[in-house]
Amino acid sequence: ASNMVATIGGGSYPITVEGSETLNVSYKTAYYYLLTNKTIEAYSNSGKKIFSYNHGFENPVLKTSKTRALVFGQNTNQALIFNLKGLATSLEVKENIKNAAIGDNGTYALVTSSGNYAAQVSVYKKNGDLLYEWFSSKDLVNNVAVSPNGKKIAVSTLDSAVGTYNSKLSVLGFSSATPEY
Repeated sequence: ASNMVATIGGGSYPITVEGSETLNVSYKTAYYYLLTNKTIEAYSNSGKKIFSYNHGFENPVLKTSKTRALVFGQNTNQALIFNLKGLATSLEVKENIKNAAIGDNGTYALVTSSGNYAAQVSVYKKNGDLLYEWFSSKDLVNNVAVSPNGKKIAVSTLDSAVGTYNSKLSVLGFSSATPEY
């Protein structure tokens, strides 16, 4: 409801973008997120600036769900989660973030380096509590997706053997490390 209220009001085009380079735009029904090399911004379809936040990342990446945006610095250990009120959560993890995803219910997953494994996927509840961890012993994790209800993740992995690349997609529930699919 607060996201819907935030889009009410007028604006105009053209808009003035902070930063020198537009990196990504993610359109939603009544608004959109705009990621630049300096800021994450949200605008209503009428051009009203809903919020602007200086993210401070050298290589920022934007991932969105229906109601939230997750911005992380690739190969840093920090991420930010936004709703249309602005910054909702700021988080820091031990290892560098390679990729991430956020579900519609606020559950989010971070793909990170791991000291003892090729990669690690950590899933957190909306409030930041750790929900699930999955480790890949030899395959690199190159992408992750969170189901809209936040009850499963899909993980894609990549490996090479004898000069050929092998990729795999696994769907994981949170009760076992063995993929459901």
